[in-house]
Amino acid sequence: MSKEYLFALKKIYHHMDLDKFYQLVREHVKQTRIIELDVRESLNHVLAENIYSPYDRPLFDLSHADGFAVKYDDIRNASEDNPVKLRIVRNINSRKANDYTLKNGEAIFVETGYPLPIGADTVIPIEDTIVENEYVYIRKPLPRFSHVFPRGSDYSRGEQVFSKGTRITPFILKTLLDLGVGEIRVYDKPRVALFSVGDELVDEPFDPINWRLPTSTRFLEKYAIEYYGGLIIREDKLPDDPKSIVEAVSSVVGEADIIVTIGGVSMGPRDHTWISLYEAFKPQHYWRGLKMHPARSTSGLFIDGKSIINQPGLHQSSLSALILVITPVLNYVQGQILEPRYPCINLSLMNKYVENKYIDHYRVRPVKIHGSKCEIIDLKGSYYLSPINMSDGFTVLKPGTREINVGDNIRVCFYEPIHKIYNISAI
Repeated sequence: MSKEYLFALKKIYHHMDLDKFYQLVREHVKQTRIIELDVRESLNHVLAENIYSPYDRPLFDLSHADGFAVKYDDIRNASEDNPVKLRIVRNINSRKANDYTLKNGEAIFVETGYPLPIGADTVIPIEDTIVENEYVYIRKPLPRFSHVFPRGSDYSRGEQVFSKGTRITPFILKTLLDLGVGEIRVYDKPRVALFSVGDELVDEPFDPINWRLPTSTRFLEKYAIEYYGGLIIREDKLPDDPKSIVEAVSSVVGEADIIVTIGGVSMGPRDHTWISLYEAFKPQHYWRGLKMHPARSTSGLFIDGKSIINQPGLHQSSLSALILVITPVLNYVQGQILEPRYPCINLSLMNKYVENKYIDHYRVRPVKIHGSKCEIIDLKGSYYLSPINMSDGFTVLKPGTREINVGDNIRVCFYEPIHKIYNISAI
């Protein structure tokens, strides 16, 4: 057989269903180790345990207003014509009123967010009172427990607050600190190696004179990977040379949890990346193309419980691979569910949309939002940046979908940090 014929055989794509790909990931990819971490350093990690409240929150009945803590039974009959007169207890710290037991006919001044005295069950805001010398006058009744945060009304002791698999956001971190949680078990951040492949690439902006292309996709993917919890341990630019590709991947395969190559995977003659790695590592489990568009040529292999993902380098293909492959795998190795999960809304379609190609694929399509309606933007081709920059989100056409009519509701999703939901009303 000729070398050309053998090479052609290697290039044959067997586009795999995404569900089958996800199943292979579950079977052959290891999750990162579980570590104990100071809560203050846990931002963007994923919880490896459920979190339960260690105590009632609040610990005491707290005031929801600056005012006087009273017994409801003392003020239940108060009115403008017949105000209730209560003796003010002086020399009580308004932030430690729970050191005192309130007697009938008494009132104690308390501050917002601080405990009530024992026996008090209602707070009268100071603006609803009249103070004269040693007495406060209540001119109208309020319901029992008015302006009171009851003990345990936020979280009760032992109540589950967060579930294993939850990514720690700034507000979750704050909540953990407010609950008194000092250390937590989380999944270690996955270590990711990121390589751009191509003789034509330079780590500089595009220069129309020499026609060398910037490694811009690597910067996009680096930011997205870090956003979803990945730790970049190496990034580099590689030539279209099988030996260089194999040497670079081999040098990090022991340390990295995920390896991503960008470029060098295509239907054209420079289809070096997957073929070189397949021949070097001879993996038992791999995939050669996926039923998704753009990025149909996305291929890869599994080695020692790790994913090596080879994706094409064009802009639309890169975003599609991030949405359907890289981010789901990244989330999975951090203990989250293996599926594309993003914020989504339902919107009415403004333009009839018809497709006749790749009907058995998952197809990522950019969407422009117009108030409560939207339009699907024509991709024009994987080379084009403008459809992505025009878009506010994306939709995924599932296998079998050929036509969507005007007025049909579609699922519009947002891949952060690319889509920032600019055109969605906050009210």
